[in-house]
Amino acid sequence: MDLMMKLIIVYSGEDESDSDKFLHLWYLSFLIIDIDSFKSINDNYGHLAGDFVLKKVANIIQENVCCESRVYRWGGEEFSIITACKHDHIELANNINKIIRDEVFNYKGIEIKVTVSIGLIFVDKINSIGE
Repeated sequence: MDLMMKLIIVYSGEDESDSDKFLHLWYLSFLIIDIDSFKSINDNYGHLAGDFVLKKVANIIQENVCCESRVYRWGGEEFSIITACKHDHIELANNINKIIRDEVFNYKGIEIKVTVSIGLIFVDKINSIGE
């Protein structure tokens, strides 16, 4: 099913033709995740190590979002998440941040410390298209 189909719950009244009785509930977050100092990982350990870190970060993100979420690679070392889950989106961002910070990124016997910065925007309810 398309993600947008899961975002909007439209029926709240008995008469579906009565547009005033439609209620749009929209739980939506957009997160941007940037790997901090990623250039130094490539410079210090090589591009294969950088690719290893990218793949591992992508896996961590994917494993920690709900099924109502989509994860995308936004740019070189940036990822985005669009999620329609009704959970605490700030907690989601904090959990991903902590898991990555606590993870041991072991590339060919070298431990690489990885941290991320996360930006978040959240829409919790829209009652009508005009609001």
